[in-house]
Amino acid sequence: MKINANLNDVKEYVEEDWYVCRVVGVESRTKKGGDSKYLNWELEIAEGEDEGFKVWYMTSLKPTARRYLKRWIKALGVEWDEDGNFHTEDCIGQEIELYLVVDEYQGEMDNEVDKFRQI
Repeated sequence: MKINANLNDVKEYVEEDWYVCRVVGVESRTKKGGDSKYLNWELEIAEGEDEGFKVWYMTSLKPTARRYLKRWIKALGVEWDEDGNFHTEDCIGQEIELYLVVDEYQGEMDNEVDKFRQI
C-alpha cells in the first residue's frame, strides 16, 4: 500500500527562540515503573511562520516537584482554589511564551522547552 504523506516537507524542529504557544491538550500519565504521575502538556505555536507546530512539556505531580507545576499554572494565568487545586480544562486555550531549544531525542534533533514566562 502506498501512503501519500509527503514526508520530504515535514518540519522536525523549529529554531531556538521564544514562541507564543497555546495549550491544546493535557493528560495525566503514570511514569514507567508506576512510581509517580505527571501531566503531559500538548502545545502548539500560536503565531508566525511556525504556527501550528506542536511541542510537549511535562510537569511532575510528585510532592517534591509541585513547585514547578505551580510556576507553570501561574504562568498560564490559571487560578487554583483555596485547597490548591485547579481544573486542567481551564488551561486549554491559555497562551504562554516558551523558549524552545534544539536537543537530541531518541537519536533525532527535536525541540525541548528550556524556560517559560507568562504573556
